[in-house]
Amino acid sequence: QPISAGARTPHYGAGSATPMRDDGAGGRTPLHASAWNPTTPAHDASAWSESDLGAGTGTPGGLYSGTPAGLPSTPAGYGQGGATATTTASADPDFGYSGPFVTDAVVALADGRQGVLRSRQGSDARVAIGTSKTLANGDKRLESLDGSEVTVSLSQLALAKPQKKDRVRVVAGEDNRGASAELIGVDGADGVVKLDQTKDISIHEIGALARIWVG
Repeated sequence: QPISAGARTPHYGAGSATPMRDDGAGGRTPLHASAWNPTTPAHDASAWSESDLGAGTGTPGGLYSGTPAGLPSTPAGYGQGGATATTTASADPDFGYSGPFVTDAVVALADGRQGVLRSRQGSDARVAIGTSKTLANGDKRLESLDGSEVTVSLSQLALAKPQKKDRVRVVAGEDNRGASAELIGVDGADGVVKLDQTKDISIHEIGALARIWVG
């Protein structure tokens, strides 16, 4: 299947050497600041305004630079399978949200626990806490939920690193942002995904992919 051109996100730290570590998934992964580094503060995500969206059509200014071939002319939102600008907030809890912490994303808390983001309100998030295990490659992985919930600041969260065969959503970069996919492989610092909507194979920096909890 075709590999989407330009889907690769430029690596961080250009112009300087990057420490390496074994990611246990067939490659060596640069240790760079990313959305799934718990020590990296979350970015301040601003919602699209009605003036950005116009009359319900078009592309929000500044977030996208062009439309990938074969996708709708309006960038997909963060709803399951993508959404257009006609999607309402009641139908998609992530409509208008441009940050990385989407609903049902597996997140890591500052204290090392992991959980599932259930909702956001302002700068806070409600997170269902679960039980994690440490994989052979050293990554922690959420295995189950224990029924407890906490409310924490988004600035205290990081995306949990996804693993091969996880359900993921593209949450950063200009290409396929908002698209749902399956992570079918890891190549160094990149994740190789199969997009749900187009079935195309696309490559994104692993830190641009949020693991979506499916139970």
